[in-house]
Amino acid sequence: MYNRTAESVYSVVMCKGDGHVATLKDAAENTKVALDVARGARRWASRSTARVLLLLSLVGVIVLAGQALYLNHLLQQSSEATQTYVKTERLLSDKLAYEAAIDAISACIESHSEITTLHKWYCTQADSQFKTRTRELKYPGAQEMFQLHAYLAMRDLMRNRVRGLALDQLVQPSDTSQGKTLTLVASKTGTLTAAILTALLMLGTFVYLVWLPKRQSEEGAIMKPQDFQRHFQSKIRVMLDWSKFISSDWSIELRYFSIPEQSSLVYTPWYAQPDGSACAYNSPNAMPQSVASVALNSALREHHKVGDAPHSESISVVPAYRLNGDSILLLDGNHRAVSSQAASTKLGLAAFVINGPIDEHVLPDLAHWV
Repeated sequence: MYNRTAESVYSVVMCKGDGHVATLKDAAENTKVALDVARGARRWASRSTARVLLLLSLVGVIVLAGQALYLNHLLQQSSEATQTYVKTERLLSDKLAYEAAIDAISACIESHSEITTLHKWYCTQADSQFKTRTRELKYPGAQEMFQLHAYLAMRDLMRNRVRGLALDQLVQPSDTSQGKTLTLVASKTGTLTAAILTALLMLGTFVYLVWLPKRQSEEGAIMKPQDFQRHFQSKIRVMLDWSKFISSDWSIELRYFSIPEQSSLVYTPWYAQPDGSACAYNSPNAMPQSVASVALNSALREHHKVGDAPHSESISVVPAYRLNGDSILLLDGNHRAVSSQAASTKLGLAAFVINGPIDEHVLPDLAHWV
């Protein structure tokens, strides 16, 4: 029944076209990439407060840059709308000026049967309109029209005023969608809203980077620092700052590693020169060595007296410190891990891993991982 249902759904999706399937697949892949980047950023930032502050600052800069770009876009759109308005207004004014001149000329023509003085006045106005109307639109005085009973001119004036109402139909730049948005963004309300959204985004980033992992670590912690010290301090020979560790709130988690499959993720506190010879952690050009690397280096195995025969146990409980990514640094159990790797025998490492900062003052070996 399940297979039939799955096949039916698959058939329906395929019938809609490969484009839809490709789009869904791309969306899923993009989401996965985004989540992986977010998790990687959180792991990177969890190492120190400075990294958290750096990421928070980066988020703030990105948000402010986005707001600045959007504001610049609105300003550009508003400027274009203003230029369009000015151009349209000028064209319409020119049109009205021409129409007014035509009306004045029509009045002169139609008044030929009027008295000579009035007819002459109409014609004088017509001449004046024709010569000056296109340069600057000025109506003759309404009082003069009234005194002369220039009804045609008065009528023309009213017509021009009606036509002038078309100017009111022009959309002011501040009334456009861009203008309204610009007004809102530039207002106190818009500024306050942007500040609140920026603060909320940075707070969300802080919660994601610091508070949430800390809470998850506390909920998933299986051992306290005091218990870790009681079980492993006598076996650990590296220079771990126990006072800092005991007074810290670093979580300890249990992780499982399989040797030889995951031997490249498990590092020893052993170091080698580029020529393969053994050296101290603070020697020039010292390079950290994973279990896999040590197993391939006979000189390093001989230096640390790693036996050829693996231990009999199939699972070894070891203390460790978390490095970058999924890697760990063994604090004990190095000989067992390397001998099993060299002999190609299975060994499971049940590692109690300290999730502390990458700080050489906590553990000098961490200088190679900062």
